[in-house]
Amino acid sequence: MGRNLVAGLARYPDQEIQWSFVVPADAGYETIAFDKPKVEMHFCPPNKYGVLSRIYHDAFQAHRTCSAFKPDVILGLGNFGFMQPPAPQLIMVQDSNLCHQPVYSLFSKPRFLLSILKRTMRARLRYTSAILTQTHVMADRMKSYYRFHKPAYVVGKVVSADGGSADRTKYEAAFAAHTSPTDFVFLSVSRYYAHKNFELIVEAFKRYPHLTSARRIKVAFTMNPQECQGARSLFDRIRKARLEQFLFTIGPVPSADLPSVYAHADGVLLPTKLESFSGNYIEGMRFERPILTTDMDFSREVCGDAALYFQNGNARDLAEKIALLAEDTSLRDRLVRDGAQQLKRFPESWDMVVEAVVEALRQHGRTAA
Repeated sequence: MGRNLVAGLARYPDQEIQWSFVVPADAGYETIAFDKPKVEMHFCPPNKYGVLSRIYHDAFQAHRTCSAFKPDVILGLGNFGFMQPPAPQLIMVQDSNLCHQPVYSLFSKPRFLLSILKRTMRARLRYTSAILTQTHVMADRMKSYYRFHKPAYVVGKVVSADGGSADRTKYEAAFAAHTSPTDFVFLSVSRYYAHKNFELIVEAFKRYPHLTSARRIKVAFTMNPQECQGARSLFDRIRKARLEQFLFTIGPVPSADLPSVYAHADGVLLPTKLESFSGNYIEGMRFERPILTTDMDFSREVCGDAALYFQNGNARDLAEKIALLAEDTSLRDRLVRDGAQQLKRFPESWDMVVEAVVEALRQHGRTAA
């Protein structure tokens, strides 16, 4: 989201606009400002201390950089704005954890860090002129959770602009190591996050033998099993349940390779508990794959009739819907057709998202009428 949006803003055709970006180093932003005299880039130092590093950098280093530029308006793309910003600021909120009940256990470190982030959000919203979100559900949740009564702009999202062509040979070996041509393969594209609720997939396959008796339904993940403690625990569960032949990973996938990976999938599976949007949904629609996901307000807004839904946290319902989608060809065809129609509700390009963002900035800049 960040790279595509920053690149779109940098090439925005209005030559009267000057941009100054403060972005992470070594995250793909380095070439965006090349040969653009109206664009300057400032790179953040490595984030050594997680949340504390981020709060410190925003409060001091980024604030000084921003103040020196003397902006007419500020756009925060990382969920948070400044305390006492030097100009009106709008912030884009993408982290759904910030306006939902916690999905982490009560005394866990992630829950403690989330409490810090929520307090930071509450404090900085006082200095925020408007928020930007990708869905109306997210906008409504932010307004309700923080009693934020200022404007909210829904700007949407598109499939990553660096998506390449669907070269089936690129991931053929990775899938062939775990599947056969007669298998029905679900795809879950994501790193490990607690709210993605991948553990429910393991529970469904473990508790309901009809998913494994036919030995033809598989689920492919795209995470590194060693990327974090949660991922290690997930794959330990898979091994202990002896489900490795059904639940496997092909490893992290660059966004440019998404078409190639989806070409090997028969369906999209996302048992998530909360999202601000989830690119998996529009990826499934774009690459013409039926979607199975949790029945939640955010998924209903994005997917509409283009998904098969199961009850949140219900392993039995998930198992039944997995089997249903794998067996019912007409259902899959209908979901794909509905997905093509649903996709028309979203921006066709990042330039359209950029236009919506710029219009919001114009509404609140110091020079606004």
